[in-house]
Amino acid sequence: MLSAQNLSYRRGDKIILADLSFALARGEGLVIAGANGSGKTTLLKILAGLLAPESGKLELDGTDIIGGKSAEYLGRILYLGHKNAMNEELTVLDNLKFWAGLAGNEILIPAALAYFALEEYALMPYKTLSHGLKRRVALARLIFSQKDIWLLDEPFANLDGETGERLANLIATRRQNGMVILSSHQAVALENFKELRLE
Repeated sequence: MLSAQNLSYRRGDKIILADLSFALARGEGLVIAGANGSGKTTLLKILAGLLAPESGKLELDGTDIIGGKSAEYLGRILYLGHKNAMNEELTVLDNLKFWAGLAGNEILIPAALAYFALEEYALMPYKTLSHGLKRRVALARLIFSQKDIWLLDEPFANLDGETGERLANLIATRRQNGMVILSSHQAVALENFKELRLE
């Protein structure tokens, strides 16, 4: 069980999050919804241990995980933020080799290329791709992941309909074996997902 109790976060004089609470069990998902600037990315960064809230509790199975205190928790999460975390100078294939190597799943590189229809772009420099293709390469990292908690910031942004469906199927598979928390400023239809709307 991942639970947040009365989380608050302030940036300067501005309150970004106030008394936010939710609970999520294995096999469930959470969509953090809201307009741009509502605090979605901030909340995901708190969940990823990159930011510490001003107040409140954040626990996994009763263990405090605020600010990345729990090495076990950090070892169980995959965080995919707004930035794609790819080397602009490397090819698509070389970028995926790097991430697959970190995950110890090099054998899945062909599957990742095929799943996100990237085979024809494999030898192209990443910097030459469109925004949508760049995002598809970043999302291909999910194929390699053995983490059971996924934290995804606007994963459906800049995707065409077919790629969005493939991503939704991948997310559904991960949710069955763990948890998925994602942010979105647009409506997303995902089974067994709760919604947390930020104003």
